[in-house]
Amino acid sequence: MKRPDPYVAMLKAEQAAEEARETLQDPGLRATFARLTEQYTKAMRHSAPEDREGRENAYQMLRALDALARDLAGTVAGAEFARRNYRAAGRQEETTQ
Repeated sequence: MKRPDPYVAMLKAEQAAEEARETLQDPGLRATFARLTEQYTKAMRHSAPEDREGRENAYQMLRALDALARDLAGTVAGAEFARRNYRAAGRQEETTQ
């Protein structure tokens, strides 16, 4: 199986990173994350002792929000790895020629 061209992979990673960066910086999304985080945290804090299911649901929603934010941040970081791979591939070509 042919490996993807490092330059093409870098360009795709940079495009995805730019989109993820814009998403993370969007004021509406940031406000939504803050509002939902506060909502689920309050639900956990103010739940009745016997409402284990309600706390668990709120906790899982907080985890999902965190996972989404980490995934977007990972996409941003992935562009740097693609750039490094591209530079490394260029150095390998220079030494093999």
